Amino acid sequence: MDVINGELFKQAYDISLDASEFLDRYQMYELLKGPYDKEGACIMVTAGSEGVASELWAEKLFGMYTSWARRQRCKEGLVEKIASISGHIQFAALEIESEYMFGTLSGEKGMHRMIYSSVENSGTDQLIFTWTTTIWRFLHYPVNVKIEIEEMAPL
Repeated sequence: MDVINGELFKQAYDISLDASEFLDRYQMYELLKGPYDKEGACIMVTAGSEGVASELWAEKLFGMYTSWARRQRCKEGLVEKIASISGHIQFAALEIESEYMFGTLSGEKGMHRMIYSSVENSGTDQLIFTWTTTIWRFLHYPVNVKIEIEEMAPL
């Protein structure tokens, strides 16, 4: 009898988690009423000019966005990644093809700062930053580009 009650309790708990997640998403989508909020997003991360520390911060931030998109079960893909001389990220762009991603991620645009304490220079803190830009990606509009031969410039 206790096994049956335990299984029923587990099922009820799982259903309540699903319902809670659904309500959270519903509330979020109700807030996103902007003209492009329902669209997908392309998020671009650019390292600041502070050298390797800034590039490592950009790499960490880009990794957080990528893993977040995967946890949200979104279709995501790397658009471009430019490495610096040291081999770390100087610039990276991630495309997320899921509804309401632009509205959700539009608050991420701007400068992300971190105070970095170097091991070599103990007692000295350095402010490093990474710049993030978010643009929309149309999901439901087909791209129809027709270029006439006459319109092309001669080489």
